[in-house]
Order: sequence, then structure tokens, then C-alpha cells
Amino acid sequence: MSIPLTVETLCGGGAVEALHFEVQRALDNIADPNTEAKKTREVTLKIKIKPNDARNMATVMVQTSSKLIPAAPLETAIIIDMDGNKAVAAELYGGENPGQLTLPEVAPVAHNVSQFKKEATNA
Repeated sequence: MSIPLTVETLCGGGAVEALHFEVQRALDNIADPNTEAKKTREVTLKIKIKPNDARNMATVMVQTSSKLIPAAPLETAIIIDMDGNKAVAAELYGGENPGQLTLPEVAPVAHNVSQFKKEATNA
């Protein structure tokens, strides 16, 4: 006795498994705070059936795909200066002022300003 052909039985259950995988990818993409929330995601299940000349057998191709929303681009600010004939750059971190990295007659620093540790007092 043969098993009736359904989407659930197609490819030994592999068609539904592949569809579930793509749906999960879409859900994960929706949950990602780096993507736009209101944009539509799309999941596709494509089934191609190619019969033989006698029309008594066919090859079935199952393919799934999804169209997801890309993560929003990351943005930062850098300060650019010259070190002799070579351009150098340092990333600015939140709240920094571009001028704070340079002092008169002192070469620019290409990293964050370090904080000195306070000495412990015996009071």
C-alpha cells in the first residue's frame, strides 16, 4: 500500500522541515533589534514536478527560500590627522570632543585617553 502524496510526506518530511527552517529564520530576523521591525519578510516553498515521457513517473524538486531584512548599518565617527606624510585616524567614542585628543605642540594620540588609578589612602 502506498502512502498518499502530501506536502507533509514529500521528500520523507524534508519539504516541511525545510519550510520550518526558513520560517524560523524569518522569525529570528523579526526578533533581531538591528533590523527594521515593520518591513515584510517572505518565505517561499517551491515545488517543481517534471514527468517522464510515459507520464508514469516524475522527478520532484523542492526548494525553500526566504527574503529577510538586512541589519541596519553601523555608524561611527573618526578623527583624521596627519603623522608626517601619513594619514592616521582614531574612532571617537560617545561624548568625546575631537579637540580633546590633541594638545598644543604635542603629537596627536590615536587612542582613548587613559585614566590613572587613584592610590589607596590609609584614612
